[in-house]
Amino acid sequence: MEQTGHVSSEGEGFGLVHQFTEAMRYMPDSQRTWDEILRVMMNVTCGENCSLMLKGHGTDDLVIQVAKGRRDFDFDIEESPFRSRFHLDAGVAAWVLKTGQGVHLSDVGKDPRFVEIAESPFRIGSLMCFPVRDGNQTVGIVNLSHGDKAAFGDLEEQAMKIVSNQLAIVLTTATMVREDRSPGNGTETIAQSRLPKAGIAPRVKAHKLLIPRTGGYGNDENLHFLYQSEEMARVVEMMEQVADTDVTVLIDGESGVGKEPVARALHYRSSRRNKPFIKVNCAALPEELLESELFGYEKGAFTGAYNRKPGKFELAHGGTIFLDEIAEISPSIQAKLLQVLQDGEFARLGGKRDIQVSVRVLVATNKNLGEYVRLGRFREDLYYRLNVLNIHVPPLRERREEIPILTQYLLDKYGRKYGKSIPTLSREASDLLLIYDWPGNVRELENMIKRMVVLGDEEVIKRQLRPQPSVSQVPELEPRKDSRPEPISLKEISRKAAMQAEREVIQRTLERTHWNRKMAARLLDISYKALLYKIKECSLDRPPSLDA
Repeated sequence: MEQTGHVSSEGEGFGLVHQFTEAMRYMPDSQRTWDEILRVMMNVTCGENCSLMLKGHGTDDLVIQVAKGRRDFDFDIEESPFRSRFHLDAGVAAWVLKTGQGVHLSDVGKDPRFVEIAESPFRIGSLMCFPVRDGNQTVGIVNLSHGDKAAFGDLEEQAMKIVSNQLAIVLTTATMVREDRSPGNGTETIAQSRLPKAGIAPRVKAHKLLIPRTGGYGNDENLHFLYQSEEMARVVEMMEQVADTDVTVLIDGESGVGKEPVARALHYRSSRRNKPFIKVNCAALPEELLESELFGYEKGAFTGAYNRKPGKFELAHGGTIFLDEIAEISPSIQAKLLQVLQDGEFARLGGKRDIQVSVRVLVATNKNLGEYVRLGRFREDLYYRLNVLNIHVPPLRERREEIPILTQYLLDKYGRKYGKSIPTLSREASDLLLIYDWPGNVRELENMIKRMVVLGDEEVIKRQLRPQPSVSQVPELEPRKDSRPEPISLKEISRKAAMQAEREVIQRTLERTHWNRKMAARLLDISYKALLYKIKECSLDRPPSLDA
């Protein structure tokens, strides 16, 4: 991709993500949401014109859906001559649609792919054109142009990558809204009628239960599975392949990443969806209680067993059982679970006959089960029975682009639940949410948003996420060779300790912002010039890996 020498202000890319989150409030009205996204694009970048074009009905021609410009270019789509279709036999747009790759041209006259449009009302010197994808299929493009050459820098390129991904989410959700309407139940809105009705990848149609529906988020909160990143797209692709089978699936990942929603999605996308989904947390009960909870017991099996009680496996007959924290089960329960997986039968505690069940088993863990097998803490034969297929859910820090969508969803959810007005996050709070490493993953984000909604104050986010100085060690004094005591300056020790603490905080903040110095200065509540001075004073160097 061609690069330019111009670099726009640092830190504004994160501001774009925050402003885009605000635009998502208009969902599922796709037309209004698209319009707002392009408005944000014009506010944040130096572009003079931008537009969104999608494939037309039953054709590969492109049709403009929204167009924005700084020079009275917000024209009426229906009356504009640009409403006519763009034939894709040549040009940058045709190349982007064919390859699915973005283009950044600092001088369009030097690129043979650029074809000038005769009736265009504006001059183009610089052009950026990125695909709008749906799964593996490109269904449209988003353009940003400027009359001057070499007008765009890193900010515009980052913004286009973000927006092209977000526009695809709007398209997907709006398509789901249209598909959920039966032919006899109402008519499509103008925004829906402008969506391409052909050429949508099968992945979109397969996730009605996993994507927010019209009018809110559905009746069952457990059906929601919001995703945007390539990492989670791979997870969803794997789910698609295995959902409607009966194979055992091992779901692993750090605590709080969303392993249970993956398990529920697998169940609700399977042929067992109308049967029970039973969850058991294996770490929440001691061994004796866990065994009776899983397999049930007969009357008189032990003291206090006054009546027969069916276990979770019986209750899940015909459906799915989800065993969370599977690494915590004891060897005796491991042996009994192996029997269920091999033969589909077990005996209740105190029982004299085997019970046959048809149950799909899904398990989850935040531990390395392979390592547990090596250490002798987990049966090898059971491990291979459970690990028929493995789905790894990545931590939130590896899919930061999903933080704005998850944040907005949680704000809406708890605003409704507690009857609170949904607060608008400041830019500082949004930046802090994006750069924080989230050791507790989505669960930690949810708890933080819940506190903020209840208290009605975003300071709870700022106080918790702002970089804090670590406890610095007092500078060591070098021992003298002779026995004469040397005067100790407490002021000097205090000065060195303060400088070391400052250095640690500044370095940690720069690392968290990937050396975005303007954002770091804002988070540290100092001026940009003061931060540059401190960086020099503390002898901090930008890592070479960030310049690669």
